[in-house]
Amino acid sequence: MDNARGLMLLLGGVGVGMLTAGAVMTVRGMRGKEEIHDELIRQKITFSGRGLPDGLDRYAGRRVENGTHARVFSEVIGGNVRKATDGHSCSENSADLHAASGKGEELAELRQTAFMGRPCGPL
Repeated sequence: MDNARGLMLLLGGVGVGMLTAGAVMTVRGMRGKEEIHDELIRQKITFSGRGLPDGLDRYAGRRVENGTHARVFSEVIGGNVRKATDGHSCSENSADLHAASGKGEELAELRQTAFMGRPCGPL
């Protein structure tokens, strides 16, 4: 009987601990979401009113205000970088530049585009 009572106390304690941890994690997640929102608002990032890929028209002219918007914005930039570099990565462009003995100005610009994520078109 003592073993059963001890087990019940242990399981009860574990349950209380998990409920507490769940509540703490939920509050921290909500605060994190607020912090991301506030930081994005401070950065004043805005989608272009034109030139967005198909299906993203609803973001035209809108500010990036949350994680979903930031993900979409990063996908637009990634698409522009892939387009500008013909799908080559920064390291591939660097290798091409080294093979050209560093004399390829266009290759240097492509490497910088792939590295910095500079868009080739409007955002």
